[in-house]
Formats: sequence, C-alpha cells, structure tokens
Amino acid sequence: MRRSSTAALRSPTVAILGAGITGLTAAAFLRKQGIEDFTVFEENGDGVGGTWRDHDYPGAGTDTEVPSYLPTFLPRPNFHSQFARRDEILSYCEMVAAEYVGLEKFRFGCRVIALRFGGDEWTLDTSQGRFHAVFIIFCTASISAKFVRRPNGIANEASFGGVIRHSSECGSDLAEYKGKRILIVGCGATAVQLAPTVAPVARSVTVLRRTMPYMTVRSKVALPQRAWLYTLWRWVYELRNDFITLLDGARCIEFVLRWWVWLRDYMLRAPLPAACQPSPGQPVQCTRRAFDYLGFRSAVIDGRISVVDGQADPLRAYTPDGVVLASGRELRADLVVLATGYEIGKVDISFYVEGALRDQAEASRFPNFFYPLAGAPLFTIPPRVCEDNMLYFVRVLRSYSAHPVLFFPPEDQPSFRKDYSILFSPHCSSRRYLLHDRKDAPRYRTDDLQVQGIPVPRAFARWVLWWQRPREWRPKGAGEEEGDAAITAGPSSNAAMQCLAMCDGFWNRCSGVSWRQMEMV
Repeated sequence: MRRSSTAALRSPTVAILGAGITGLTAAAFLRKQGIEDFTVFEENGDGVGGTWRDHDYPGAGTDTEVPSYLPTFLPRPNFHSQFARRDEILSYCEMVAAEYVGLEKFRFGCRVIALRFGGDEWTLDTSQGRFHAVFIIFCTASISAKFVRRPNGIANEASFGGVIRHSSECGSDLAEYKGKRILIVGCGATAVQLAPTVAPVARSVTVLRRTMPYMTVRSKVALPQRAWLYTLWRWVYELRNDFITLLDGARCIEFVLRWWVWLRDYMLRAPLPAACQPSPGQPVQCTRRAFDYLGFRSAVIDGRISVVDGQADPLRAYTPDGVVLASGRELRADLVVLATGYEIGKVDISFYVEGALRDQAEASRFPNFFYPLAGAPLFTIPPRVCEDNMLYFVRVLRSYSAHPVLFFPPEDQPSFRKDYSILFSPHCSSRRYLLHDRKDAPRYRTDDLQVQGIPVPRAFARWVLWWQRPREWRPKGAGEEEGDAAITAGPSSNAAMQCLAMCDGFWNRCSGVSWRQMEMV
C-alpha cells in the first residue's frame, strides 16, 4: 500500500513515531477510545507495516501464534493457519490503517530527525518541517535496513565470487535460490523459516550458527471460524506464555522448564546432530525459542540442511568460492545470507531535553515520553504489550485533558541484579541482548527495561494497569488554586514496576531476592 500525505496537518497532542504493527496498535487503540488528536509519523513512503513491509524473504511469517500476537481489540483475522505468512500480516496492517486508524492520520515519508523537549511540549524536527506535540509514543524499532548487524572482523569480503545479502535484502522469489549453494549465517527465527523453504530448490543449504535456539516442532492448523473458539485458543496460548514467564523468573527454577523442553523436544524425538542442539545448561529463553512449522528439523535429519557450530569454529574469512572457518574448514557457497539480526536499541534520532543532548537509553526519564514496550519481559509479543500499556497511557492523556499542565518524568527505574537474571547466566552465550550506547560501545544495558524473566502473568499486569491512575504532584510553593497540580505519569514502565513490586512475595520465595533488595545496574 502506497500512500502519500500532502495536506498540511496541524500539530497534534500525541505524536506516534512509526507505522509498524506496534504503532498501528497504539493509533487504533487511541481511535477506539475516542481520542482523535494524534498523528502517526512514518519515515518510509511506501505505507504501513514496518518490519513486515520491509522483509520478504522466503518463508517469512510470524514466530508465534496469531491469537497471541495480534491485539485483542482488533478484528479476528482470516489467516490460513495459526502461523501467519508475511503477506497476510502486511494485508492486515493495511486494513487496520485504512479502517481503524484512518489514512488521514499518517504522514508517510516523514523522517523524524530530532526530538526536543522544552517548556511544556516536544518539538519534532522532521524532513517535512517542524511539528509540536505534548506527548510522544515511541514505536520506532531497530529492525530495519539502517541497523543491520553484520559479522565483524571477516576478512577478504571483496574476494568472494558470489552474492552476500542481509536477510532484509532477500526477495521471496524461489528462482533466485534455485541450484545455488546457500550459506545462512545465524540461526534465529529468520534462518528457521528461510532454510527449509529454499532447501527444495537449492543445491545445498548450510546454517552457520553461534547460539542454537531451543526448537519446538509445530503443525499448522486452520484458525477457528467461531469467535468464542478463537478466543479460547488465545487464552490457552496466553496461559502457556505466562507459565513460561513464571518459570523463567530465576535460575533456581528455570531448570524445570529446561528439563521439560529437553524431554519433549529432544529426548523423545529423532536425534539431531550435536551442532543442532543447544548446550545442556543454556536457559530456554537465552535466545528466542524457535517454532519450527516449516520443516527445519526434518530437513536437518534427512540431510537437506547442514548445521555448523560457528561458536566452536567461527567464521574467519571469505574466499572466492565461499568462506573459511577458524579451523581451516572451507564452506562453499554461491549465496551468503546474513541472518545476523539488527543493532537493537540503536536509533537515528537525536533527543534533547531542555536543550541538553540525551541518550536514548535515558528514555525512561524523558518527560511526556511513552515507550509502549517498557516493563515487558523478553518473552514478549510487541503488539500485545503495547495494547496492555495503552490502558495506562489513555488514563494519563485523559488526566492531562482535565489538567492541561506539564507532565514530569518518572523516577529512575530499578532493574534486577545480574546475579539472579538468566540473561547473564554463564551458560547463555547469546549476544542478542547486547545493546549500544551513544558512544557505540556494546554492553548489556538495562535502561531499556528489557529485563529477563519478569514473573508477572499478563492477566495480572492488565489488572494493575487498569487499576493504576496517574499520581498528582504539587510543585514547592505552589498555591492551592485549581490547575496548580501537575501529573507525574511518564511512560508505562512506572506502572509495570509497581506491578512487579506487588509480586515481591512470589519473587522472594522463588529467587531469594526481594523487590526491595533490587539495585540499579
């Protein structure tokens, strides 16, 4: 869907940055609540969809079930199975934009260059001019061609006689892969979908992996046609996700989940090569668990896909005919697909608060700045988390309508101790959560509130967000006249942290550390 916005729009109260599925969720939720004073700014001029618009590799689709992926307040989709294809999700996004948001609410081809907070509002410096807004809903992610992650220190790339592409540059036409020796670097959701899809037409497919994810085989089944049965499916998936989140809360109980996954997915199934198995001590959520519904495992067993342990024998250099590993082993290839992910946490927007340049990592302390994925566990579904957190933001916005005064940033957010998070387990070699600060120095960063293993079921979190109201704050020396009070609301992470505090008793029993013992890291 290609739309261009030429009519001048006045500055909105709410500016939503990004028209991917999270931005569409936020915009549709505001519209459903009767809030019309918002604009969605989208850098790409080709329409909505974000990641789903930009990625079209063979086999692209959801890596979780549709009933637990799409927002609950939007219409039930008519997809072919519980795992949606990329074209189905993109069509759904276009439908939501047209029917539940309104195309007049979008400014396509409008790149936000800088955000400046001063006085009582944000100023947006964009490629189409300057706008002002009281609130920012930040739905811009790093999963785009601008932030692709490529392996560092690989020599002689220019000598390679074939083609090197990042997965975001791959097309869906299988003719491009026919008869070729394909090397896929990386083994996340992209590789698990891409490899078995191209294997029938390729000469050979080799996956060079670093951290092998836990892989669960799933069969595709048709979505229920009855609304009540679809809702029942959604509840079952949510309960499963809540249970996994519960067991993932600390290393001392994570082994229960790990043993069950090993028994069900490995010990009771046909054996896999050693390179295709995760290390025994690796936490299940060290990497995002892969749902294999396109036949990756069966293709490995019958020899159509080869898996090479790139952690034990890393990639060192390109050759005219392929690549060479540290051991001297050569892997021949005509096409190298870099399924190596993205520089998560990086943005190309400058943030200024009262004239001072600030790091995006400090977003939890920006005034009037709403990050809809804040406070979420890493085993999370972005559209669904956005929907949950919008409950709180709508209350903030309505409080502002009643008292149109300056909002103040929330307090600093506590994070879990490294000692108790499986993210920092010595058995977790994944670099998935290695983020970057403004100086481009990689480090594990908790400022983004991507904390591993938050033991909060979604139903309970929704109740807390529904119950919580913005707190009032009165400046020192302020009078008693109406309008003197300002509201301390900020992003929904404040609500999520209070939700965690209510789980103090459970956390203390399961991990040996209480909420009050947590520290800033």
